[in-house]
Amino acid sequence: MICRCLNTFFYALILLVAQSISPVLNTPFFAAEADAPVDPSSLPDSTLAPKGVNNDVEKAPPRELRKPPVRAELTANKALAQELKLHGLSDNEILWLGEGKNLYLGLMTADFSGLPVGNMLILHDNQQHPDWPGTIHALRTELPQNGWSTLSISVPYFDVRVPLPKREEKPNITPGPATALEESNNENSADNSESKDAETADDEAPKNPMESASDAVEAREIADQLPTKQDEDKPAPSVEYPKEEIPNIVEQRIREGISALQEQNSLPIIVIATGLSATWAINIIAKMQSSDIKGLVVIDPVIPFGIDDLDTVKDIANLNIPVLDITPTTGQRSPANQRSQSMKKARNQLYQQRVIAGSALNFSQQSHQVVMTVRGWWKRYFSRSF
Repeated sequence: MICRCLNTFFYALILLVAQSISPVLNTPFFAAEADAPVDPSSLPDSTLAPKGVNNDVEKAPPRELRKPPVRAELTANKALAQELKLHGLSDNEILWLGEGKNLYLGLMTADFSGLPVGNMLILHDNQQHPDWPGTIHALRTELPQNGWSTLSISVPYFDVRVPLPKREEKPNITPGPATALEESNNENSADNSESKDAETADDEAPKNPMESASDAVEAREIADQLPTKQDEDKPAPSVEYPKEEIPNIVEQRIREGISALQEQNSLPIIVIATGLSATWAINIIAKMQSSDIKGLVVIDPVIPFGIDDLDTVKDIANLNIPVLDITPTTGQRSPANQRSQSMKKARNQLYQQRVIAGSALNFSQQSHQVVMTVRGWWKRYFSRSF
């Protein structure tokens, strides 16, 4: 009997203790911290972003820095210089003329015959390089065997592509009058849209205009700092020389080439130019009237499309120095006969034209014959021979 009473007592005691601590167990242990001030730095970044702005975009890694654009001519010059070094060309033979972004390549080959007689400044054809296979390479490497120091310099690229004609725009067709059925459908749809807009406006709660404006301004400032899709797709400005500036650039390079040769020796300087460079040289040297240039050799001059102020016949007549006009038998790119006949009528004793027998465009099989023609011309017009 006593044991049963004790069991009942202990059971009641346990129930009493459980009831007394149940409110404490039901209360969250962090309730006291709920009203504490919150540190903004501890919040996620997404909670700090204004409405309508994705903070993940601002945290995106920066765009890869683009390399500054380089002129195609300079890129080709650097590749050529590297290739020639691999083939044994020394640093003394590779010259970098110009400054900064206007750097260009020059290949200097000094006379190694022991009997120097002069200097040759060589200008290659359009969109080639100073060691172009064929005539340019032969002149650059064979003339130093016979008393000449040669400097072959790079000439800026000239875009000779013919512009495409503009496409004709088709006239806009105005729509005809709408039928009565279409007008009724449009009116019904307009009424339905107005009623839906009115219901939507009633359901939405009024917004604080100042809060909306500040959010818009903040979002706009962040958006202005981010690169847009239009900026990424926008092409970089061209670094190539404009067409109208190329004649002045060619003239500047001729002057710089002459200065580089004069630093080597004080012997006479002859300019040899091919193709479009020959056309530039005829026009430029006629205007320069430089006493430093003792003669000019032009090889198959060409007048590109869209240039009307170049006249090789007229410009050659204005030259007061010996001129050698080398032309192929077939595939001439300019009227060689007109130049020859014009000089004969003017009784110009300083002009001489040579047609390379059996040759065609670029003299691919007659490079050595071109070199021999230059040597023979020198013997005729200049006192010192080799």
